[in-house]
Amino acid sequence: MTHRNMEKAKLLRFLLTAALLLSLVSCRQGADATPQKPLQLYYRDVAIGVGMEIEPLLTALGEDYTVAEAQSCAGIGRDMVYTYPSLRLYAFEPVSGVARLTSAVYTDDGAEILGIRIGSMATDVIEALGEPAEQSEQKIAYCDDVSTLTFSLREGRVSAIVLSEIE
Repeated sequence: MTHRNMEKAKLLRFLLTAALLLSLVSCRQGADATPQKPLQLYYRDVAIGVGMEIEPLLTALGEDYTVAEAQSCAGIGRDMVYTYPSLRLYAFEPVSGVARLTSAVYTDDGAEILGIRIGSMATDVIEALGEPAEQSEQKIAYCDDVSTLTFSLREGRVSAIVLSEIE
């Protein structure tokens, strides 16, 4: 991996960590609005959930991805980013363990959850998923025991969809 790619990977990890921390606070505060079912995204008709083993997931989604890998900042394993058209998967593999999904990000309108895509209206999100754990002009968030599903908003429309683990 080139130095530039490593810097990009570090920046992505930093941004993802910041988003995860904000989601964790949101979910802990809005626990009453936790959905009954585990939170999942769908891509190519494959359910994607936090904590899934990455290898079977990659097999189900297909081989048209690129991958960037780096040692974790703490030296306890390695971080991987798998990029598909419209979807980015983040995984962590501990030194003596199995690589698991830590988050998934829709990168454009080619992926959806319950009919919600990048560009959908905020009102459509609530209609499709119900009462959120947190809602503001900037985001709508849902939580379960292990993950947070965040819809970032810009001018009342979904601008990003992120499923991430709660640490």
